[in-house]
Amino acid sequence: LGYTYNNDYCDAFQKHAELKRKAELRALNEHHRSQITDYFWSKEEMLKLSFIQPPVYYEYAPLSVNFTTVSAVVGRIIVNDFHFNELKYGNKSETECQIVKIYKEVINCLTKQHLKLIDSVGNREVERKKIITRNVAENSAVQYAFSAYKSFAEDQGELDFRLPPPMKHFTKDQLFFYFTN
Repeated sequence: LGYTYNNDYCDAFQKHAELKRKAELRALNEHHRSQITDYFWSKEEMLKLSFIQPPVYYEYAPLSVNFTTVSAVVGRIIVNDFHFNELKYGNKSETECQIVKIYKEVINCLTKQHLKLIDSVGNREVERKKIITRNVAENSAVQYAFSAYKSFAEDQGELDFRLPPPMKHFTKDQLFFYFTN
């Protein structure tokens, strides 16, 4: 695990505990080398166990803080499966067709917004398409995360912790959107 050359027992103990925890987390990932990615592969997504550790997830944080970070990342992974240039489905159900229609409307709206912001230096078509794709993924992920948070908080409100004093002037919904950035 490593050695600490320090006369202060408390510092040495903290350093040793930190090194031991890192070794334990490494051992958890040895047999399962998954990665947090932005792509969707074989209808499965795998996240590292460390994903539910700080700075993404805090055990005693308010639900609004934890739902923001976790749900936004998971939502982004799901939404990134939709490539607006290649919406390919086998058998399209009525629900899938409605989803695709709404998705195209959102993309058209964002495209119009970005066309108004074209850089006068030159044509940046490729960059604009990447930005639009990212924005659709981010906006949709935040929407899904917020609806999941509201639904969960309604059912499991007793699990929500009080806000610390510096955050008391925010509502929990405001905190949710504050932590999306």
